[in-house]
Amino acid sequence: MSRERRLPDYIGDMKLAASDAVSFIGDMPFEAFEADRKTQRAVIMCLTIIGEASARIAERHRDFVSRHASLPWNEMRGLRNRIVHGYSDINLELVYRTVVTSLPILVGQLDGIDLED
Repeated sequence: MSRERRLPDYIGDMKLAASDAVSFIGDMPFEAFEADRKTQRAVIMCLTIIGEASARIAERHRDFVSRHASLPWNEMRGLRNRIVHGYSDINLELVYRTVVTSLPILVGQLDGIDLED
């Protein structure tokens, strides 16, 4: 029997996946990332989790999304869709840039969320 997932679960999934993706790449230059299929797949899975969790939050917790409109809800879900539906044509440069530039910001935003508000 599966339990119903709650908002804190989804936020926790997003924080962990974002932090993991950032740590997986670390200070790896793009050329090394491009050559490392294992890291690519790990990071892509993290982005998929972030996108799926954000989609479920948007579907089940609309008031929360409205209160936290500064988070890139559509972009997270959109990147997940691009990865899942276009898995054979993933833009590794976009993946890398997203992890290096956007995910550290997302982690900070998620850390600043008060789930009691």
